[in-house]
Amino acid sequence: MAWLLAEDHAHWPAHFIFVLETAFAVGWIAAFFAASAIDNSRSGLRSLVVGVGVLVGAIAISLPILLAPLFFSVAGEWMMATIPAMIFVFPLALFAVYQLFKAA
Repeated sequence: MAWLLAEDHAHWPAHFIFVLETAFAVGWIAAFFAASAIDNSRSGLRSLVVGVGVLVGAIAISLPILLAPLFFSVAGEWMMATIPAMIFVFPLALFAVYQLFKAA
């Protein structure tokens, strides 16, 4: 509750989004190394880790594109322009991350 009393409490949503993006990126990297460490004899567990890693990785790639005004300090209109692009970017990000995990 101390953060409510801080002077810059008006900026907490942007800070939360940056922390969330960092968590997605760390989760993606952790899932990648965990999937490479799990041997193929435990394919069910490896498939679960790969599935979570692919989803988290695709979100980590596409979140800065979707929230461009926060990440790149551009005009707010870019956020509206990137929403239709997400229809194409998110599946491509899923495919790219899946290929990366498949190679591991």
